[in-house]
Amino acid sequence: MSNRKRSLNRVSRADTPVRLFILESPGPLDALEGRAEGPALSQISKLIGHQVVTFPIISASQFDDCCDYISTITDYEDTGADTPICIHISAHGLEDGTGLCFGGNEVHWTELMDSLLPIFRKNMAGPLILVLSACNANRQELTRAIEKHIEEEPKISPPKYVFCSNESVPWSDAAVGWTVFYHLLPAVNLENRDQVKDTLKKIKSIGLPKIWYYRWDVRRKEYFRYENKS
Repeated sequence: MSNRKRSLNRVSRADTPVRLFILESPGPLDALEGRAEGPALSQISKLIGHQVVTFPIISASQFDDCCDYISTITDYEDTGADTPICIHISAHGLEDGTGLCFGGNEVHWTELMDSLLPIFRKNMAGPLILVLSACNANRQELTRAIEKHIEEEPKISPPKYVFCSNESVPWSDAAVGWTVFYHLLPAVNLENRDQVKDTLKKIKSIGLPKIWYYRWDVRRKEYFRYENKS
């Protein structure tokens, strides 16, 4: 019998883990055939060290309910209150780039903003990150809708970053790309936009889909776009 001791490899934890809410709306055929990014993304993100929960979305009203539910996070104990909160929306995008599909409902960007407003209205200690994983999400007008709304309601707290996929992306590529994104995210200083850009360049450099960002400027009260053309 060997006297060698087995090495116990512990799962490494994220430097700065996020609280990740995955809201995924595959089509009926996607669901039947198992085409979805949520399950793999959820499991691997947990191994990375993130706190993760996934909600299947089959209608616009259910999306509204989930946003209302997430917004109540500040009503409970605030352990780790400065932890970034990430809302990851995975859905089919409309072909003309005007919004997303939740089941049989077409939700345009202004309507999406209205659904997310309960979250924006909560003053969370940690930064809010929004991810749009959908075809044509790079043509989004959500950030423009937020800019216009904040003129009427200046006390809301918009996402610090809105990340989105570029053009048409298969479910499998999206799942891998966003998994790498959440693997690299903990080491990134979100106050340093060059670090954020470098992270997106790394993802593109290994053959994964391009990810763009829209960064909120507190002083100018508008979003600045980075297209990741490298």
